[in-house]
Amino acid sequence: MGDIDTEEPAIKARSLGKTYGEGAAEVRAVRDVDLEVEAGSFVVMLGPSGSGKTTLLNLIAGIEPPSTGEIRVDGVDLADLDEEARTRFRRESVGLIFQFFNLIPTLTGSENVELIAELTGGGERAPEMVARVGLAERGGHFPSQLSGGEQQRIAVARALAGTPRLLLGDEPTGALDLDTGRKVLALLREVSAEHNQTVVLVTHNAVIGRMADRVLRMRDGRIVSDEVNPEPVGAGQLEW
Repeated sequence: MGDIDTEEPAIKARSLGKTYGEGAAEVRAVRDVDLEVEAGSFVVMLGPSGSGKTTLLNLIAGIEPPSTGEIRVDGVDLADLDEEARTRFRRESVGLIFQFFNLIPTLTGSENVELIAELTGGGERAPEMVARVGLAERGGHFPSQLSGGEQQRIAVARALAGTPRLLLGDEPTGALDLDTGRKVLALLREVSAEHNQTVVLVTHNAVIGRMADRVLRMRDGRIVSDEVNPEPVGAGQLEW
């Protein structure tokens, strides 16, 4: 996969594009994106459905290869990686949090965290992260026995357990109530600051941008604005 280059930005994209289909069915989901994100940044990406947010996030995560351009994460050129190498990159470097949890139903909450932690070399952190999301007493329950908010907190613990360099969230609070959403966002900010992890969250909820260092807005596959937030607020101050 190549050595990590800590001198480069955490994320660097040049003329990045992703196209699906051909001819009349062609869809350009991401178009000519140029982007640099410094290590340790907390970035929120906003835009309506179909604007390209999730596709761009998938390109950064190495879930999909780009159609055009360059995407480098911690100095690793993802465009040069085959599917096996991209899988290894995600396992070693990326923590992913989705709106709908993706927990393994036959494992308890704690076992879901432990499984991923073992694969990423962070096995000893699993109990700590379950406790930090406030579920030390509930970790022995299966996903079907947990509320939606509890399942999402397990998903956050799972993403954090391996101390990935990059944390990516696709609508991570979209299915949560205000109080639980605040707790999840506060934890992401707190833990990422402790370990200088880079966070990129995709959301349609503009309010979450108030706690970010940077706010990117997408439309029609392009980044149409890139704003630095001089005074990010704490998650507890958010209302939606």
